[in-house]
This record gives sequence, structure tokens and C-alpha cells, in this order.
Amino acid sequence: MIMDFKYDLSIRQAAQIEEIAGEMRNLANRQYTDAIATIDASWDGDMSSVFLGHCNETKQQMTARATELENLAQRIRDVARII
Repeated sequence: MIMDFKYDLSIRQAAQIEEIAGEMRNLANRQYTDAIATIDASWDGDMSSVFLGHCNETKQQMTARATELENLAQRIRDVARII
């Protein structure tokens, strides 16, 4: 069986994955951070602390998933070069 590998397609897909990761990181670092700051300034009380804790945890998870996507894109490029 002959393997049909499309190098250019793989590289483009890796770039798309990396772009999605960048957008996710931007959401977490800018827009989500701004939303958290607005909520923090507007809401006092015990439940606000709990909610903000969940928000910060979600932000960290988004950043971690963005890193995973960036790593995936790099692995795709590495494998494409090898093949």
C-alpha cells in the first residue's frame, strides 16, 4: 500500500490549529480577564469570590488548551517534515 501524504495540506491545517490556539489565548488573556475585572469591581459578597474563582480556573484551562493546541500544531509540522 502506498501512502498518499499531502504535506502542504498538513502544514495549512497546523497553521489553522495554531490560529485557533492564538484566538483562544487572546480570549483568555484579554477579553476574559476584562470580564473578570468588571465582575470583580461590580459584585461584592461570598458568592462573587466563588464565582471569580471559577472564572479564573476556566481562564487557566483555556490557556492550557491553547498551549496543547500549539503543541499539536508543532507535532503535525514535525511529522510532516519527517514523512
